[in-house]
Amino acid sequence: MLSDDNGELWLSSDEDPAKKVLIATEPLWNPPREWISANRRDADVPENRSVPIPLVAGRRYYVEAIEKEGGGDDNLAVTAIKEGDTPPANRASPLQGAFVGAWGAPSTTTVTFTNQPQDVTATIGKTASFTASASSSSNPIAYQWQKNEVDIFKANAPGYTTPALTPSDEGARFRCIAYIGGGAGATSGVARVTLSSDVAAPSLVRVGALADPVTGQASAVTVVFDETVEQTSAQTLSNYSIDDGTTVISSAVLQADLKTVVLSTAPLPAGTNHKIVVKNVADRSPNRNAIAQITQNFQVTHLVIHLTFDDTSRPGANSAGTGNDGTLFGQPTLVPGQMGNALNFDGVDDYVEIANSPGLGITADITIAAWIKRGALGDYGGIAAKTDGNSTWDYDLYFENGPNTLHFYSDGQTPQDAISTGTVSDTDWHHVAVTKSGTSVAFYVDGVSAGTAVYNTTFSFTSNPVIGSSGGRLVASFYGLIDELAIYGRALATNEIQALYDAGAAGKCPAFPPIIVAAPVNRTTPAGADVSFSVAAGGSSRLMYQWSFNGAPIADATNAVLALTSVQSTNAGTYAVTVSNGFAPSVIASATLTISVPPAITQQPKSQTVLIGSTATFSVGYTGTPPLTFLWRRNGFPVTGGTSPTLVINNVQSQNGGTYTVRISNSLNAVTSLPATLIVASGQFSALTVTTNGVQLNVQGETGGNYIIETSSDLKQWDPLATLLNNPQTWQFTDTTATEVGQRFYRLHKSP
Repeated sequence: MLSDDNGELWLSSDEDPAKKVLIATEPLWNPPREWISANRRDADVPENRSVPIPLVAGRRYYVEAIEKEGGGDDNLAVTAIKEGDTPPANRASPLQGAFVGAWGAPSTTTVTFTNQPQDVTATIGKTASFTASASSSSNPIAYQWQKNEVDIFKANAPGYTTPALTPSDEGARFRCIAYIGGGAGATSGVARVTLSSDVAAPSLVRVGALADPVTGQASAVTVVFDETVEQTSAQTLSNYSIDDGTTVISSAVLQADLKTVVLSTAPLPAGTNHKIVVKNVADRSPNRNAIAQITQNFQVTHLVIHLTFDDTSRPGANSAGTGNDGTLFGQPTLVPGQMGNALNFDGVDDYVEIANSPGLGITADITIAAWIKRGALGDYGGIAAKTDGNSTWDYDLYFENGPNTLHFYSDGQTPQDAISTGTVSDTDWHHVAVTKSGTSVAFYVDGVSAGTAVYNTTFSFTSNPVIGSSGGRLVASFYGLIDELAIYGRALATNEIQALYDAGAAGKCPAFPPIIVAAPVNRTTPAGADVSFSVAAGGSSRLMYQWSFNGAPIADATNAVLALTSVQSTNAGTYAVTVSNGFAPSVIASATLTISVPPAITQQPKSQTVLIGSTATFSVGYTGTPPLTFLWRRNGFPVTGGTSPTLVINNVQSQNGGTYTVRISNSLNAVTSLPATLIVASGQFSALTVTTNGVQLNVQGETGGNYIIETSSDLKQWDPLATLLNNPQTWQFTDTTATEVGQRFYRLHKSP
């Protein structure tokens, strides 16, 4: 802003003046339209310029500029620039009437959310999706999604899918603002993201190879994973094999999206099935989950883009197998189409944009084909273009305003338009196509030639393909339905165009029944934990999934991953997934969930006394989910070989005596037994025999040991009877004095 004298510039977050905040000031005064003068302003951070402020197209904002009269001349002006643009030159015009209108009281029309976004639990490295919808009695509703109260660039549809989630997204807040252009608005409730640990390995979304239009062969294979993968394993050549190793792979390059790997290969012919095996590629989660092995078939095709609009969770999914999914902008909606679903464009601000990539770098021949149902005749409607929507058009297939003819446009051609002779003059379904081969362009309507033209251009490789418009400025937005849009990297022949019209969607892609390439694996988990099963499947799109538990279908379990939270013993059983795609037969794979139990001791080891040289045995009773680990200890130190429920000690010696415990553990917990004592007896009387010569004692002890035999008549007073030195393990001793007493007790102890 600028003013004479000092002034203030205020801006509200919507059309309500009560929400205005101060965004810039004129500190003293400046001459008319001295936007960038340093006079009386801070030269480094001029006060009359705001910080960048994000504004949403179509939304009304209250702006207020005020100037304080202090004497002399007066002036007051406001202008604006896009972030990054050059500041306005002095004397440049202020904002014009196209941007500024007289303020009026906020509209009484209300916008009401009929479907609120819900909290999402998602896995690190995967995406999270939110949906919302609103209603109003007035103009069409526009949407703007926010993350942590900040607008998300180009998130202007009723649904929003995040990029791959990172740990910093834990607890992130998402909400949607619905509003009427120039009118009322409403803000949805807040939905939060809760992150869970990723325990599933990556799976393949698709594998594809695009044929060179001249040779008919492919020298690159695109592999798309369902989550971001780490660079080292993704670029390791030994992790990939094509056609059982007969096709040489020279490089593997992970693309910027961190999900797509492009393999450079020896030439692969089109028209035949090829097999790829992927293994050891790991995701970027802390667990580093790696693929054991996935096998999938694919074909080399000239099909670059194929949008069927049949995947309700990913309406912009590209079925060509080359990645390059589309993103919906505005509010295009899925409706019944010519084959499955079609996308309904409102002719105002609806379009699908596909991020540019090397796979879309068509520089010569091309085919664009689609089923269309126009909403009105005579409108100016773009079907498919590759353009920045401003100054560069590589190619553009559209209807001209007025005539119902098809136009094919390129900046590099003179004249820039090739025009069909045939027309689409009603609002029924029609198949339209254009091919460029060398210097010839051919149009087709319903499989029949609709005119040719001389055309000579090559396409550049800078802009994004757009469906339903002629570029990002929403030039020539299409009004009506588009289905089965396809772009080929070569010019299809007349009979191939006819086959597309006759065969519908089946004419674009080979039809493969589903196959299981990586079955779900058995899981063992403790009660209360979260667990998931996943399946990787191949076959023609669209793959459909249905999980069941012990034979009963699980409601809403229709994705490749089945996530279970806080499982209990009642959740243990068999989980099966049925994969289908409309091409028989369906396939089924299953896995078992076991709820694990921590170890517990049901019978403690028992204390015992054993004779030296004999055998001692300790055992423990237990329960718990395998695998269980056992560790016996003596006096706190591990016992060699003591790793089973039973501990056997052969040829017990005195040094084996002590206190024994056992520790039992599994993945959940560990438990230690009560102590049991082993007493080692160094010697014993193995037999006592009364003879005419006295009492014969059979003694068993330690070989080479010294023993003393003592006697007593009352078990109180003990007297030595004999000292036995360096004895064998067993020996005999006769007490000849025993004949002289009425009773006698004997005891044996070892001496030094």
